[in-house]
Amino acid sequence: MWYNYFLTAIRNIRKNSIYTFINIFGLSIGLTTSILIFIFVLSELNFDKHHKNYNEIYRVYVKGKFEGSGFQDAHTNVPCGNAFTQEIPEVTAFTRIRTTSQRLLKYEEESLLEDKFVYADSGIFTLFDLSMISGDPKTALSEPQTVVLTKELSKKLFGLQDPLGKMISVNSDTNLFRVTGVINDLPHETHLDFNALASFHSQEDANSTFWLSNNLFTYLLTNPGANKSDIEKKMNEITMNAIEPQLMQIFGVTADELKASGDEYGYYLQALKDIHLTTDIPGGFKPAHERKYLLIFSIIGIFILIIASINFMNMSTARSANRAKEVGLRKVVGSTRSMLFRQFMWESMLLTLISLVFALIMVELALPLFNQLVGIELSVNYLKNWFTLPFLLAISIAVGFLSGTYPALVLASFKPIDVLKGELTKGVKGGWLRSTLVVVQFTISILIIIGTIVIFTQLNYMLSKDLGFEKDGKIVIDRVWPLGNRVQTYIEEIEKFPGVEMASNSTAYPGNSNNNNGYGIKGRDRSKTYLFNTNWTDYKYLEAYQMKLAMGRFFDRNFPGDSTACLINETAVKRYAIEDPLNAIILQPFDENQMEEIRIIGVIKDYHQESLRSPIEPVILLLKREWWTWGGYITVQLSDNNKSIKPAIKQIEEKWNEFLPEEPFLYEFFDDSYKRLYNEEIRTGRLSLIFSVLAIIIASLGLFGLTMYTTEKKTREIGIRKVMGASTHSIILMILRNISVLVVIATLIAWAASYKIMLNWLEGFPYRINLSIWIFVLASLFALLIALVTVSIQAFRAARANPVDSLHNE
Repeated sequence: MWYNYFLTAIRNIRKNSIYTFINIFGLSIGLTTSILIFIFVLSELNFDKHHKNYNEIYRVYVKGKFEGSGFQDAHTNVPCGNAFTQEIPEVTAFTRIRTTSQRLLKYEEESLLEDKFVYADSGIFTLFDLSMISGDPKTALSEPQTVVLTKELSKKLFGLQDPLGKMISVNSDTNLFRVTGVINDLPHETHLDFNALASFHSQEDANSTFWLSNNLFTYLLTNPGANKSDIEKKMNEITMNAIEPQLMQIFGVTADELKASGDEYGYYLQALKDIHLTTDIPGGFKPAHERKYLLIFSIIGIFILIIASINFMNMSTARSANRAKEVGLRKVVGSTRSMLFRQFMWESMLLTLISLVFALIMVELALPLFNQLVGIELSVNYLKNWFTLPFLLAISIAVGFLSGTYPALVLASFKPIDVLKGELTKGVKGGWLRSTLVVVQFTISILIIIGTIVIFTQLNYMLSKDLGFEKDGKIVIDRVWPLGNRVQTYIEEIEKFPGVEMASNSTAYPGNSNNNNGYGIKGRDRSKTYLFNTNWTDYKYLEAYQMKLAMGRFFDRNFPGDSTACLINETAVKRYAIEDPLNAIILQPFDENQMEEIRIIGVIKDYHQESLRSPIEPVILLLKREWWTWGGYITVQLSDNNKSIKPAIKQIEEKWNEFLPEEPFLYEFFDDSYKRLYNEEIRTGRLSLIFSVLAIIIASLGLFGLTMYTTEKKTREIGIRKVMGASTHSIILMILRNISVLVVIATLIAWAASYKIMLNWLEGFPYRINLSIWIFVLASLFALLIALVTVSIQAFRAARANPVDSLHNE
């Protein structure tokens, strides 16, 4: 019996090759899209779950509120990890990890710049499953000036030599690091990101007891089943006891007075498995991703599968009249309804399995391009997870069942007497179900198109909005610290070049903040703390970024007292109710035990220091001391002449090599740096664009096949109309009329659904576009145009056919 089903299915596939191609191609695209989304979502959900104890590992983060300004951050202080482990029984181990800027590593004649160099305690091997190739994880980081390398970095530095015991210099320091271990390269699916692990005991502040400076990451390992809330409660009791003497020393207030003032400050736990998909706790090795996008893409994947399945249903039910005679004859010779149902379901499953094979081939071909477009490193390993192959088979069977059930029921229900009487036509050709399914297809397609347009419009708005500063024509030189106190000398030299308009040194720049500090305001309660995004700059910073002043002045060399002066932004004035800013004094914590008075000499008009995902926060600019070794960054404003940009950059690099012949010159165009802030939106936009194109292709394929079938069945009607004088134009309009009505209905449904969905998405942005009517009209016109072009191809062929041939064929 099954062999007979198989032969019948093959016969029908060969007999209806065009319709079979449309079904298989449409299903293949739908399955390919779904598999790619499945791989992507699975990868995102599996971050850090390869660690054996991932359910018991937590990252400590700080959360607080000062004067109504709430904040939370993944950075913590030096002593808290050890204190929590020693004093909380549920905590069994900890590690601290401190990231750094690029480090120049040298071994003999080999040197390279490594930007993933971190310091960590030996507890990192207890918490995380870092596969050790050589060395002892228990002792590898127990001593200062020791370092563990990844396999890739070890190969770059030492080639095929055994690296253990070899000494490398870091940033030309005379204190060499001894290689004590090599680990396998980190997998893609982890939020950790490093190539070199140096002992935390190498840091000067490794034994610091200061709790009010958060500049590293702390991870804790807890007992299985430990209560997270209980641990957090104990953590904050320890924290309050530890910071009280420091609060008294710096701010002159007790912990109780801090609480009584309405301010909050404490440490909390974030589960390791949640780090990658939690964006409201800033800080970390890699940018966190939005969990909501996984849901959006999963829904889109299901929608595209539905569109592909609808194609199958439409084509099968539309051609059911052609198989009525076959059904009638089979029933006459004894086939039951259940036997016929199994036969047609078998055909559906066979087509779906064939589509799955093509889909897997297409996945392999498309994955490199998909990775490039999305900026990730996905791979297909069907044996890595036990459920991958069963899932793919299950989704194939589910699609086959969804696509084939209704057509099979329709075909199996035909009565032989109705077939012989020719009374089947009306029911089959009524087409109300097919019309409904076409509406569903185009509703989904229009909805995805509208979403894509909204995402790209919002992204364009964020990239082109007036930010309160000028971002064009700039490069930012990174890793400036090797210049030491010669930063300003270097700036003076490069400003002599023809293509350089000016240059400025600062410890941060728009889109790249690195300090959010607490200050006081003179004359107010000492227990009050005011948070400012802090940037130390030179005298030219405001001019370099063309920021504007609301009042006062910027730093000036003619005013020696500016070393104890500052500027704040308009948001700080409003939020902290500073009525007379130019006569106000900011109190800055100094040397961990005293406050320094800083005069406000100017107020800057608000500008976006962070991305447009965040509202503007209070900002303070302080004058950077020229003798500081903390180099920060140099922003170079180039001239508008495109021809002079490359020569200018070349001269800037040559001058760098004169100052520092052994140090690499690193720079980036500011535009590129700023655009990276929106990688998540750029990636989402690209994915949405891909999916909307695929949705339209699949829907159009189905519409093409359905129209081809319809015109075939109307061959006689079209021939008679032409004989009676109907023009080609009128016949095309007749065929197009019905599809136009369906697309209009789909448009109205899609508008209502997409308006609510996209409005909800836009609420996540403090600065956003308005949902203009043109977005909805444009998406609908595009879908209608595609539908009309698809149908017109068949309509034009039918309308241009010779009516004599049409009537003769009938």
